[in-house]
Parts: sequence; structure tokens; C-alpha cells
Amino acid sequence: MMLFRDAKTVVCFLLLLILFPWTAFATAADEKEPSSQKKPQYSTQIYYIVIDGLQGSALKQAQAPNINGVASSGIRINYAIPVFPPSVEASVASLLTGSEPSLHKFPGKELAGTTILDLLHKKKLKVGFWDGTGRLKPLAKGGSYRKVEGDDKAVIKAAIEDIKKDKPYFSLIVLDDLRKILDNSGPNSQAYLKALTQTDNNVGILLHYLHQEGVFEQSLVVIAGTTGKPPVIIKGPRFKCGATLPPISLIDVAPTIANLLGEKMLDASGLVLWNAFDPGSFQDGLYLMEQRIKDLSNAHVLAFEKIHQLLRDKKEVEEEQKRIAREKENTTRAIEERDAKIAHLEQKINFLKIVILVLIVLFTCGYFAEYRYLRKKFLLF
Repeated sequence: MMLFRDAKTVVCFLLLLILFPWTAFATAADEKEPSSQKKPQYSTQIYYIVIDGLQGSALKQAQAPNINGVASSGIRINYAIPVFPPSVEASVASLLTGSEPSLHKFPGKELAGTTILDLLHKKKLKVGFWDGTGRLKPLAKGGSYRKVEGDDKAVIKAAIEDIKKDKPYFSLIVLDDLRKILDNSGPNSQAYLKALTQTDNNVGILLHYLHQEGVFEQSLVVIAGTTGKPPVIIKGPRFKCGATLPPISLIDVAPTIANLLGEKMLDASGLVLWNAFDPGSFQDGLYLMEQRIKDLSNAHVLAFEKIHQLLRDKKEVEEEQKRIAREKENTTRAIEERDAKIAHLEQKINFLKIVILVLIVLFTCGYFAEYRYLRKKFLLF
């Protein structure tokens, strides 16, 4: 009987050991659930705001609480290497394709390569495109596009009006008021800083709408400049908060957004900004850092290959220049020899002309002398 009681006690103790970890795990899961709700893992909407002429250095000088506020909630890159040529057409095309103008061929030719818009269309996600420049319709490739007449404020209001109605997943908004002031007055002028404050107010109208709708926290907001020393600002789920990253290239933005969509842009020459993502854990941080180092290493190799190719091309050009210089020298020498021969012949011709003229004069004088002599000899008068 005593043995039976001991066996029963052991069984109960074993049951408690088995059940206790599951109870603790369930309690921990319940405790973690609210925090996971506070920070969504995927964005419900993407807002891609391209501000033609936006300068990173000016954001520190001007009154721009809205744009700087987005940067404080996400990542900030104060300087992104622009593309060449730095036109708004080429820049926006590069921000969508992740490739240089020499690859996407726009403007001038039909846009080549895959864009973020193509990836979204493939996923059957709604896209909105509002263009304040009126020159970017080919980038839509037949998709949603609206040319907005007026200033940046009109573009923002038109975008909000359509967003309320159509609820697009991806909204591309291109503003161009700043570029005119930048070209005319420069990035450090009071006129530019004042215009930047106005642009910030217009961006604030959109951000205020997102807050009103309660979608700001889970939305991905990307703000990018185009020319000079443009900044890039990204806020949204999976991104770090309040971080400043080292310089990047404008063509890095598109592959990064594509990564969030679960896609790879095979035509892109830009890199995914792995170091912009919130690691969440030490292991994830190591993985992201490894990916970034891997991409940078590959880019480093490609850059050196291009440098070597440029050096080879430079050597070929120098050799070609030397060959052309030799040919030019030979041609110049031949021309000089020809000119010398021509001058000699001209002198000879001129001498012969003089000789002929002298002979004509002598013959004429002799003729008259002979005429007078014969006249006196044979005529009496």
C-alpha cells in the first residue's frame, strides 16, 4: 500500500513537470501578443514621395518638422549619390528601376528593365501615380497615372482625393516646385529654405491624412530627392527607428522596396539596404549584416572591374590619340611638302612668265627696229 502511494506521488509529480512548461509558454505567448500588435511586420500601404530638388543639408537648416519627423521615426540618409544626367525623368526612372540611366534608357528611349510598378501589377496590387512635372507618363507603362496641373499643394490634394476613393496599395507622388528654386537660387539661399518649408507643409498635409485614417504607423513612407546631394528617408515596419545611415546611391531604393514585396529586381544595379532593416534579434542582425557585406563586396569587385575596364579603355584611347597625332603630323608634313612644291612651281611659272614677257618685249623692239631699218633702205620717203 505504501509502495502504491509512492508510485502515485511520482506519477503526479511527473504530470506537473510536463504540464508546467506548456502553461508557462502559453502565458508568455499571451504576454507577447500585445507588443506584436503594436509593431506590425508588414506595411498596409506604401507612399513613395519624390521631391525634385530636395537637398539633405537644407533639411538641417530649414523649418521642416514633417519630413524630419518621418526621418526620426525611421532611417535617414543625408546624401544619396544621384544619377547622371540628374534630370527628374532619369532620376525617377532610376528610383523605380534601381538602375542607372545608361541601362534604363529613359528619357530618350522607351523605359527598359523592370520597375516597382511592374512588380505590383504582377501581384495585382493597386497603384496610384501623381505627377507634378507632367513629363513622367511613360514610366507608368499604361498603368494608373494622373498629371496634376498647379503647384505641389495641388498635387498632394489630388493624391489624397484619389487615395480616399481608390485605396491604392502603392502611391507614387512627384513634386517639383523645389527644383526651380534650387536651379535659380542655390541650396543655401533664403528663397530655397523658404520654399523647402512650404514643401514640408505640403508633405505634412498627406501625413496628417494618414494619421487621421490611423494608417501612418503601419505604412511605409519613402521620401527621396533627385539631384545635387539628395537625401533618402524611409519609415515603416521592418526598418530601424531614428537611425542615420552612411551614403548610398539613389538606385539602392528600388531593390530595397522590392525586397519588402518579396521580390528581386534582377535588372537592377542597386543594392538592398540590409543595414536599414530592424534586426529584431542578434542572429537576425548578423544575417542582415552578412547580406550587406556580401552585396558591398560584390559591388566592390564590380567597381574594380569597371575601373580596370576604364583604365584599359583609357590606354586604348591614349594609343589611339598617339596614332592620330602621328597621322596628323605626317599629314601636316605632307601638306607642308606639297605647299613647298606648289610654291616652287609658282616661282618657276612666274619666272617663265617674266622671261616670256621680256622675250615678247625684245621681239617687239627688234621688229620695230628692223621695220625702221628696212623702211629707210628701200623707201625714198
